[in-house]
Amino acid sequence: MNPSRQEFRSIPKAFSKSDVALQNAIKVQGIGTATTSWDKLLIDLRDMDPLKLDSTIIIRDCDFLKNAIIKEHESIVKVIQLLQQGKPNDLKKAFKIVREKRLREDDAIDADGGMIQLAIAVAALLLAGCLDDCDDEIETPPEEGECAGHPCPK
Repeated sequence: MNPSRQEFRSIPKAFSKSDVALQNAIKVQGIGTATTSWDKLLIDLRDMDPLKLDSTIIIRDCDFLKNAIIKEHESIVKVIQLLQQGKPNDLKKAFKIVREKRLREDDAIDADGGMIQLAIAVAALLLAGCLDDCDDEIETPPEEGECAGHPCPK
């Protein structure tokens, strides 16, 4: 495996109960169809329809997450630790915890929510909110046919 060829790819089947216009916004790192990293998550704001965000669902997501944090804080911390380690057995343990504690996206949807909408909204607000502090780090994208301000190699 060449780590330089790793890309973020969507996993729509993991969000099959979510609105189809939002399913591709969440991406994990991998090569081809193999996921190689479960400790990195990309929220791709270009690969979703913002008009599909439903404020009622996002409010339910907030309630779902609030209840999860109150009741299952230690489990959530454990899941994060297991994902950080990234070993296959740790990943299985993390999945087992979220399944048993009913903390999966499907569980949120069954509670008339769906955390993908909350994640997208939070990501957009975090990103837009930090832009003012990052002015000197924001670069204008290169024009088509240029690579970081110089001609692309052929």
